[in-house]
Amino acid sequence: MTLLEYLGVAVIFATLFFFGGAFALYWAKKNNQFNNLEEGSRVIFDEEEPEGQQTDFFPGER
Repeated sequence: MTLLEYLGVAVIFATLFFFGGAFALYWAKKNNQFNNLEEGSRVIFDEEEPEGQQTDFFPGER
């Protein structure tokens, strides 16, 4: 393959990557994923999970 062919393949992949990212942002906006950005960060730091007790398990195991 020549350099021009490699550049053509690279441009095709870059274009597909760009449109994939644009579609992901469009889907997130359409499905209201950006409405409350602060809620996700508060859920991580809340005090609901007791310290020292396991609250997550593999499916079917307790």
